[in-house]
Amino acid sequence: MAKQIKQMPPETRGASAYPWDLWLNGATWEASISEDFPSVSKPRSARTLVYMAAQRKGVKVRTCFSEDKRRLFWQAETGGPANPITTKELG
Repeated sequence: MAKQIKQMPPETRGASAYPWDLWLNGATWEASISEDFPSVSKPRSARTLVYMAAQRKGVKVRTCFSEDKRRLFWQAETGGPANPITTKELG
């Protein structure tokens, strides 16, 4: 049975499955959705992971998909507040 405690324990986070420090270093990245994000079932979920990681790190990020939605491209704009930029499709 659940029990009442006096305070919340310190939050513990496991290691990320993705190298966000590297991937959000300001370089332009191209990733295969199936290979680089194997735990996601939809391309938009991979993009959401990128946005959420950028927000945690306090950076803006631009993203777009390949036309077939099998590849995701992104670039972090380091040094600015987190404010994702609208995405567009690549041909």
